[in-house]
Amino acid sequence: MAFFKLEHLTNLYDGYRQTFSINGLSLLLIQDEGQRYLFLNQCPHQQAPLSNGTVTKGEIHCAYHGMRFNLQTGSTLDGCNERIQFFTLAYEGSSLGVDI
Repeated sequence: MAFFKLEHLTNLYDGYRQTFSINGLSLLLIQDEGQRYLFLNQCPHQQAPLSNGTVTKGEIHCAYHGMRFNLQTGSTLDGCNERIQFFTLAYEGSSLGVDI
């Protein structure tokens, strides 16, 4: 595994959203209500990018299909059995990243 730096901690704020391409994967890093989440930038319902969705009150809403996903669990709030694929965040000094 290798550490991939994503962002300086001082640049993060509620509403932060950025996509990253690492090892052929499109990842989405967001911060909502003081919590940071890193997940595959792909709606598990029909694989649309989640980076175009809206984030409110601990949920991300897919812009293409309207599916809503809980940011804590990754599960849908709309009856689909699929879940968002999360990645564990890693910290190195004042940087936030991921070990892949």
